[in-house]
Amino acid sequence: MRATKLFLFLILGTLNKVEGNIAILPLPKHSAINSRIVGGKPADEGEFPYQIRLMWRNKFICGGSFVIVNDQHLVLTAAHCLSHDDNPQNYKIIAGDIKICDKTGREQDRQVTGIMIHPDFGLKYKLVNDIAVLFINEPLTINNFVFPIHLPRQDQRISGNLMVSGWGKLGTYSGVPDTLQKVEIDIVPDSLCKMAVPGVRPFPANSTVCTGWNGKSACYGDSGGPLRAIEGGYLAGIVSFSSSKICGDRFQPNVNTRVSHYIKWIEELALKPYESLAFYAILLSESESKISKSTTEISQNQPKIENGNPAKQEEIPYQIALYYNHGFWCGGSFVVVNCKHFIITAAHCVEDDLNPGNYNVVAGEVNKYRFDLPAQVRNITEIIVHEDYVHTFYFIGNDIALLGIDCPFEINDIAFHRFDYREGERVLVDLEW
Repeated sequence: MRATKLFLFLILGTLNKVEGNIAILPLPKHSAINSRIVGGKPADEGEFPYQIRLMWRNKFICGGSFVIVNDQHLVLTAAHCLSHDDNPQNYKIIAGDIKICDKTGREQDRQVTGIMIHPDFGLKYKLVNDIAVLFINEPLTINNFVFPIHLPRQDQRISGNLMVSGWGKLGTYSGVPDTLQKVEIDIVPDSLCKMAVPGVRPFPANSTVCTGWNGKSACYGDSGGPLRAIEGGYLAGIVSFSSSKICGDRFQPNVNTRVSHYIKWIEELALKPYESLAFYAILLSESESKISKSTTEISQNQPKIENGNPAKQEEIPYQIALYYNHGFWCGGSFVVVNCKHFIITAAHCVEDDLNPGNYNVVAGEVNKYRFDLPAQVRNITEIIVHEDYVHTFYFIGNDIALLGIDCPFEINDIAFHRFDYREGERVLVDLEW
């Protein structure tokens, strides 16, 4: 079967490497505002009061939709729009504005405080369940320029045409407007869409809505933006991806996330978001980013293990302290494999910087803020991350890395390697600074 290439509408790039029957490729860099709808025209002030601009580190990356669910102000967008990182502090939303560059005074900025990616996003197939909910630091002020779009019923059928809006490109190789664009597009029946885009066949039934085939479409920069039903005015879809490299291709439809398929999930999040494990993980990453203060601000005697006790000097001789740019970073374990000395640690401890020269390890010391003899300091010379290591918004798999050191440790009662383990044997790790 010929693999179908799918192309994200991210401003930062396109898809081009085939994997199975859905392809995702490295994203080429473009201007942060290189965006416009294909075959459309400029929107009027207040015409799309639910339209959201999603920013990452103050750069426009995607669209979004303002909704109110159970009295909570939320933003719906595409899950792939959050691919830059999972730290909410790096994202903000802008409402009430149709121009990227010009300031009208009607703009409302809000900080993203929580990111909830659909738990089954991309688990089996790329871009499946491409939807995310963003929580913001305070409610938006409702007026003529900022107003929520209402949601459909669970599994509600879509009839009639749709209105898509966004700051996406006018064409694949075209220039950029400053003003929000709009275009009315046709719905492509699911049966025809699955013939034209075989990659969507394994997707959950009724989880997508296909559009296009009339030369009008969303384009790069429109991802995450709204598709409003002309009949009923509800949020019918979220811009997801195209089955063609060419925006507005008359022979290949666009594939969008069908919002009605996810209403129960959205409502459950709005009722009790903090009970979601995935949501908690995102908030945890935010709180961890705030712990970048100098070590002098933290009590040296405060243990981090819950219900634990401070370890004695010779009690845990295989325990390693991993330092990054001379600051304590992570723990690790001293092991000997085929007579060579290595450190085992978590892959996520080193994923952001694979330069061995920026790391050191210390053995034989229980105090992470001062090194006294018989502490042993070694430089890292090699970092080997597990080849199948995966770190997404909601999942970490094969989270293990092996570190080589410049000189073997001196084995003694203070620094001693972990015993060898048989494959599959369970190991209890209960140590931490």
